[in-house]
Amino acid sequence: MITYLKDMQCAVHEGVMKAEELRMKNGKIPSPIDLRREIRPWFDSAYDYAKHHINPVCRSSVAILRSFMKNGKGKKYPEVKKLSMRLDSELVKPVDGTMRVTIRPGEYEFIPMNMKNKKWDDYGKYRISEVLITDRIVSVSFIIPENRPVGKEFIGVDLNFRTVDVTAVDTGKKEITGVNTERTGDIVKIQNDFSRRRQKIQKH
Repeated sequence: MITYLKDMQCAVHEGVMKAEELRMKNGKIPSPIDLRREIRPWFDSAYDYAKHHINPVCRSSVAILRSFMKNGKGKKYPEVKKLSMRLDSELVKPVDGTMRVTIRPGEYEFIPMNMKNKKWDDYGKYRISEVLITDRIVSVSFIIPENRPVGKEFIGVDLNFRTVDVTAVDTGKKEITGVNTERTGDIVKIQNDFSRRRQKIQKH
């Protein structure tokens, strides 16, 4: 993995330089997608890693340039010092107590995971968001689904030619809490009134 991390460090450095070139040319920092479009030919010719690896390279490159533009006073250029990479979920998969990392199509690295970590039982059942790999640690982030509470009251609307009927139901008490009917003729009248006012204003 160290060889991989060093290669990605060089790739991020190249990405930062290209991102700065695009910033100077267009007056704004490129998005990771725009940067990927620019460096894809170079990346594919320089490395034979799985194609998804270019995505975290571009995200890291843009993030480093943004940080440099905001906090890099006194420095001549942004530096890429750390051996680290944040991998997409497409490139990693838990397999038998290890984290399988796709390096090349059909070629994998297996990194042992601490399954005894007190948080693993809480989070390990969720889908992986990304994996941070450095020369010292491997950190896994998970996507925790948001359980939005369902409201106790529902509203049903029945649209007819002559009326709009609205019924409110309390699911907890299992009873109808309100019924309201609006005649479509009233709605049409309001619409026509506003239409006439608009026409008068336009004539003036």
